[in-house]
Amino acid sequence: MVRTLNNLSELKKTRFGQPPPRHGLNLLWWFAHECVQIDSNRHISAKCNPANGAFGFHRFYNRDRLLPYTDLPYYEVGNLKTTDSLPDYVTESYTGYSDKSNTDRIIVSFDSLWNRFENIYVTQHSDLVHFDQNHTYRIGLDLLKGIKKLSREDFPRGRTNRSEHIAIDIPQSMQVQPYQRTFSLKKKIQLTSGFAKRLKNPSTRYILRFSTHLISSHLTQESQKTSLSTASKICDCQEHDENPVWLV
Repeated sequence: MVRTLNNLSELKKTRFGQPPPRHGLNLLWWFAHECVQIDSNRHISAKCNPANGAFGFHRFYNRDRLLPYTDLPYYEVGNLKTTDSLPDYVTESYTGYSDKSNTDRIIVSFDSLWNRFENIYVTQHSDLVHFDQNHTYRIGLDLLKGIKKLSREDFPRGRTNRSEHIAIDIPQSMQVQPYQRTFSLKKKIQLTSGFAKRLKNPSTRYILRFSTHLISSHLTQESQKTSLSTASKICDCQEHDENPVWLV
């Protein structure tokens, strides 16, 4: 049974295409953006025809039963040794040797009658001939749609080009380890994805770690106002804010 990946978090946990020089993530981003179109009925239409060998697509015969049986033909893409038509960002780390730089593949089942991809899989070689059953995954439709929304620079981190604001109410009193010094954050902080924030005064360092990055803040600290001339400001806070957030 091949596991289906439904979101970016699940994809990341598989470690598919990682670390460099593996090319699987760039290959998958290319495929999502250049080879598929998702219609209003959630069908995956093909923008390229794997049957004619475009981009190095060729038949995959599933002799080892890596994938489920289907009446539709399977096609494989991603062998950098046999194609020169993939974009540079996919091929740039290829060494030309039998190493990890050419281990990743995409395999699709293709319905030529309707010009649709029925299923999309990612896999990796276990040796020079065979693929690894334990590292073979089906790409779910929601994951595919998520990849299509991301720029290549933001994939696979999952950061979109638009701001997504989250409001978090910080408790009135928070014990900050390992310094055993309590301070109060009395107002609401607006956050968006991916940063670690650090709060500092000259005598004590406070570290707040979130899974999101700060876009605006209104903070009150139980200590006197102070100048943080040795720190670098990471956000534009309101003039009336007593203690902005700083990057140490």
